[in-house]
Amino acid sequence: SQPPENVNISIDAPAQVNVGDEVEFVVDVQNAGADPIELYGMDISVDYLNGLLVESVDPPFAEVNQFDSFGDGETYRTYYFYTSIAPGDTVSVTFSGTAVSPGDYSGSLDVCIDSDFSCVGNFIRTVVK
Repeated sequence: SQPPENVNISIDAPAQVNVGDEVEFVVDVQNAGADPIELYGMDISVDYLNGLLVESVDPPFAEVNQFDSFGDGETYRTYYFYTSIAPGDTVSVTFSGTAVSPGDYSGSLDVCIDSDFSCVGNFIRTVVK
């Protein structure tokens, strides 16, 4: 896996919510390069998603898949977008849902550019009371 160049990622997720609360986390993907890129997909750890019921994603994903990672024992849900991002532009992906179970939920959130194998690794965490 080779991380993509000229891509800036930021994640805005709540640090703490209560069971039953509406929850939203936003992933901003900025093309800092001179050529168009494709937001291929996002791999989100099921360890994080176990506390949240994702009810909608904007912009809508093209497909979703789930896989077990090689080596680290983590399971991921991959949302595929296949969305082009022009040089200098930012695409914001908003995941909306409900906090469903108390606990401390965290895991990897990898943003993949142009393929499944060119990803920027990130970490996400939300405590549900």
